[in-house]
Amino acid sequence: MNRKLAIERARNCNRGCLVTGLRVMHGHKVSNSNIKNHRLFKANISKKNLISDILGVRRVRISRRGERTIEKYGGLDKFLLNYKKRKMPMQALTLRKELLAVTNNKNEVIQPESLG
Repeated sequence: MNRKLAIERARNCNRGCLVTGLRVMHGHKVSNSNIKNHRLFKANISKKNLISDILGVRRVRISRRGERTIEKYGGLDKFLLNYKKRKMPMQALTLRKELLAVTNNKNEVIQPESLG
């Protein structure tokens, strides 16, 4: 793999959303005369402080869609424990491991709510 491409991919991975994994996408800007120019489609990602009942305040990069998903699950802790592991990005999985380690030490149980 080209070194420049590897560095660019690593940089884009760090700019991804905690929840959705949304990152920069590549594509074409097509003019009226059908001339295609390369462009980047950037995700609507911002840095937010998310409050966890167990882990405290965490500053993460998250998209607006990710914020709504966390609200739907009822908070960061319930999202990390109840969301499908295979769909989670690496950053979310590491937060989940931290959360499980802390809850196992405190013997706390967080009950999932219905997502109706």
